[in-house]
Amino acid sequence: MIRINYCSRTTDQPDFDEVNEIAKTSSARNNECDITGFLVFNQNYFVQTLEGPAKAVNDTYHRIAKDKRHKDIMILSYENDIPKRSFAHWDLAYITLRKVSREIYYPFMTSGDFDPYTLNPNSIMPFMHEMFKGLLENDKEKKAI
Repeated sequence: MIRINYCSRTTDQPDFDEVNEIAKTSSARNNECDITGFLVFNQNYFVQTLEGPAKAVNDTYHRIAKDKRHKDIMILSYENDIPKRSFAHWDLAYITLRKVSREIYYPFMTSGDFDPYTLNPNSIMPFMHEMFKGLLENDKEKKAI
């Protein structure tokens, strides 16, 4: 099993509804391929973790890399033989930065702005885990209302 983390810039600044549809389609496709992962989106950038069997993850990454809705794709980390998945119960968990506080991502950015290109192999998974905690907290708040 492997894990790839990458980031990219959006080409047309898709709206949140469009990205929600992308996430739904991707989740179904990931389920068929035994891939799990997490997507972070903020209108200018995508940051994603893909986990699963090597061939499936590599094929998925290469298909995503050809998608014209983003550009400047950069692999932040590539891990072989991961002992377990970080997002095992999610075909594709998804969060937008409008749903999380700046304080969650700010410690991981080298500037005051959200720029995933400043993440590195040592910071990407802690960043993704903090963003995932933000997703779970946001879901708890929704259920409490």
